[in-house]
Amino acid sequence: MKYFLVAGEASGDLHASNLMRELMVQDRAAEFRFFGGDLMQAVGGTLVRHYRDMAYMGIIPVLMHLREILANGKLCRQSIRDYRPDMVIFVDYPGFNLPMAKFVKTQLHIPTIYYISPKIWAWKSYRIRDIRKYVDKMLCILPFEVDFYEKYNYAVDYVGNPTVDEIAARDYQDETFEAFRQANHLPDKPIIALLAGSRKHEIKDNLPTMLAAVAAYPNYQAVIAGAPGIDADYYSLTPIPVVFNQTYRLLQQSHAALVTSGTATLETGLLRVPQVVCYKWLFKRTATWIFKHFFKCKYISLVNLIANKTVVQELFGATFSTENIRAELGLLLNDTPYRQAMLDNYDTMIAKLGTVGASEKAAKAITNYELRITTGSGIFRFKQFSVQHDLCAMKVGTDGVLLGAWTEPITNYELRITGVQRILDVGCGSGVIALMLAQKMQKAEIDAIDIDENAYKQTVINFKNSPFKAKPDAIHGDFRTFAPAQKYNLIVSNPPYFVDSLPSPNAERTTARHANTLSYSDLIQHSAELLADNGRLALILPFEAFDSIQSLAEANGLTLTRKTVVRPKTGAPPKRILLEYTNLSPSTPHPSPVAADELTIEKAPNVFSDAYVALTKDFYLNFPE
Repeated sequence: MKYFLVAGEASGDLHASNLMRELMVQDRAAEFRFFGGDLMQAVGGTLVRHYRDMAYMGIIPVLMHLREILANGKLCRQSIRDYRPDMVIFVDYPGFNLPMAKFVKTQLHIPTIYYISPKIWAWKSYRIRDIRKYVDKMLCILPFEVDFYEKYNYAVDYVGNPTVDEIAARDYQDETFEAFRQANHLPDKPIIALLAGSRKHEIKDNLPTMLAAVAAYPNYQAVIAGAPGIDADYYSLTPIPVVFNQTYRLLQQSHAALVTSGTATLETGLLRVPQVVCYKWLFKRTATWIFKHFFKCKYISLVNLIANKTVVQELFGATFSTENIRAELGLLLNDTPYRQAMLDNYDTMIAKLGTVGASEKAAKAITNYELRITTGSGIFRFKQFSVQHDLCAMKVGTDGVLLGAWTEPITNYELRITGVQRILDVGCGSGVIALMLAQKMQKAEIDAIDIDENAYKQTVINFKNSPFKAKPDAIHGDFRTFAPAQKYNLIVSNPPYFVDSLPSPNAERTTARHANTLSYSDLIQHSAELLADNGRLALILPFEAFDSIQSLAEANGLTLTRKTVVRPKTGAPPKRILLEYTNLSPSTPHPSPVAADELTIEKAPNVFSDAYVALTKDFYLNFPE
């Protein structure tokens, strides 16, 4: 599937990049184009506009850059129109994204997903009208948002909070205070962390008051967490140490923290550091009045909002002062029961957020929604059969269909030698490749093996429901120890791809995706052992895996007899390679070296090549005969 993502800030870049990684696990054919940042670009795809050229906050900056803002909107609309994605995913940034969702839904009629809800529970609740009209699926990261949207009869999914994932996966979790102190050349005194904001005006407004409050506690040292995207020179006049790209390391070594509102308050709470939330607003009393009368929530900090009670003190507006911050900080440093009560409330808040896996859950919600709108209830429909794949770790995708369509039937010559057509699908998943081969060879005896129990159960259902007289057999087991009574004329496999990458916490996905479970060496060696004379092994692999596979095949007596290089689009580098190896009998002459064919899937955006249509038209519903 083709996805267009829009993230307009650094935090959106982070969360969108993690989502993209998980989408690639759920959808092997995933392709991306996006407004975003460096982290998204590192995952892969085409960066159309960097968020640095989009993030204008406040009335004056917006007016000063109105021409650029309008140009960004025009570019985004045209980019989505040209790309024709299967789905558009918006990440927070509502001032830009909600009007864009309206355009996508009303003009292009493309499904829209919104990841990380706008904070309409705090203000601008009227935006619910646009969300209900133009957002097909809202994925929330705050648990109380489910109840909020329920009041408006709009169903949303809570997928967990990505900050929980980031804290759980952080580096230096076991670092000692001494190691952190020495690495940053700090004195041997307990730390009060200062998180003064992520924008220059926030730092300018909040940091001086924070420093004045901390000065009352000379037995502690203040250390500033440098904001991402802010040059070190901006802090040069501050005599206090500043550490960059170490916020989590700093917090976990801190005795207390002064924190502006935002995600930083949640990060501090998740790391169980007692904190004071402090934020300077101009016109203090007016700001307090505005909050009480125009904001729809009781708190400004995520900790209190999630807990739905006062866990940390929020000093803003009329209560923002050096004296108030100093007094609250004193309680956290010196009042042990007060401090412990905050830590206990943190634990309650953490429990409400749930377990890790927000990006994974969000990707699953997206692909499940995608399946419902394209195939209905997790069923992928082909011309002669249907495949349920809701239980499978890996869904039906382009790779499996390519292999099933590309694999040539057992010839009459092969049939005369063996007297039977015996086929094995290794790592069958939903059984789609086996069913495609059953459509091609309706007298064949086809086995399909998978180590994952859910995939096996799904395959049993799909084989039972197939229209073919000779139905394939599903086998639950480990291919490495599989010992059939007879050898096979044809073995096919869309094997695990990722070697030595980070395994998913979901064991089923790890089994389906990682070559650590079924290595290329195991696959080639055991396939060679199970092939009859002149039997064939057909594979689809990442293009860069060819040299390794070729060496393994030669070492196991297999001869390359067919090769096709696959490009996703015209002019793009190869992404996949289709390979056929033959277990040549001693009496069979060896063929000449094989020249590679090429197959391009799309000749233009959203326009399939004639060769791809010709290859798959017997199976895909939307391709004519």
